[in-house]
Amino acid sequence: MAVITEAELAENALFQPWAVKRIARLVRNDIPLVHYTSAAAALSILNNKEIWMRNARLMNDEKEVRHGWECWMSAYRSEAGLALRRFTASIFGPLIEQQIQRHFIDELEDLLNETYVTCFSEHRKSEDQYGRLSMWRGYATGGGHGVAVVLNTTAFRSTSSALQAFSSPVAYFEPRQFQAEFEYFVDGLLAASEWLKQLGPVEFYKRLFGAFWFAITCTKHPGFREEREWRVVTYRRFEPSKHVVADQIERDGKLQTVLKLPLKDIPDEGFTGAALPELLRRVIIGPVQDGEVVRKAIVEKLSFEGVIEASKKVVLSNLPYRAK
Repeated sequence: MAVITEAELAENALFQPWAVKRIARLVRNDIPLVHYTSAAAALSILNNKEIWMRNARLMNDEKEVRHGWECWMSAYRSEAGLALRRFTASIFGPLIEQQIQRHFIDELEDLLNETYVTCFSEHRKSEDQYGRLSMWRGYATGGGHGVAVVLNTTAFRSTSSALQAFSSPVAYFEPRQFQAEFEYFVDGLLAASEWLKQLGPVEFYKRLFGAFWFAITCTKHPGFREEREWRVVTYRRFEPSKHVVADQIERDGKLQTVLKLPLKDIPDEGFTGAALPELLRRVIIGPVQDGEVVRKAIVEKLSFEGVIEASKKVVLSNLPYRAK
């Protein structure tokens, strides 16, 4: 695994201060991530050793991304945003502001069209047996087979760009909370002006683009806070990864492109921890009438893939089953 250096950590803290704190908490407390899905989708993930990323505009509610953009736009137009624009103009001239205007305002629809997402959630020890009841909806009602796949986070914390896909915690901010974080971010950049000058305009803008892009795509309304979501996101206009396959599928009556992230290690590019059995920590079968049948199928598949003592890692939630 590519290990982050002190210099990289300081740089990440400068451009994504809130996210770095959350990542440090994840590592410090050994918090796994969990992917709630259907049993059929879980088996597909295991069979094909890949997980799909969907376009940001095809999420359950596109307002999730719009909310982040509205928060960002309000902050960018504030006094702190004006201070940032003056600062970048004093160092690099008008180029930075022009690029921000183009990417995040004039061509916002293109930004969303080229952004792909897959979602996870922080998993608490107290949820090892039952999962999180609210997360089962949509998968474990009306006879559906819901599965929670609990994952170790080595791959999520990698600094490798092998997949050109990057993980981030989701911030549940109202505009005023976003504004406070934005002001903290701007203050940090102003204090590091001498170092930023050395980056030059191209490298500085790459980092600024990343900071704003993450802020927009990984900010949700605080009403969703209980989800404790993390997202793996990619922007297709980045240099493409040779390991990621784009495919066209039909889902919910819509023809769409998905990106298939491989669940495999790429050690020569510093990416490890993504392959079974290291990736998998636990599987929880949701509240279904025939849960033991589902459990048996998943145990057999995991055993075939070399997961040691698979039967101990797959548990039934035993939550009361509701047909409606």
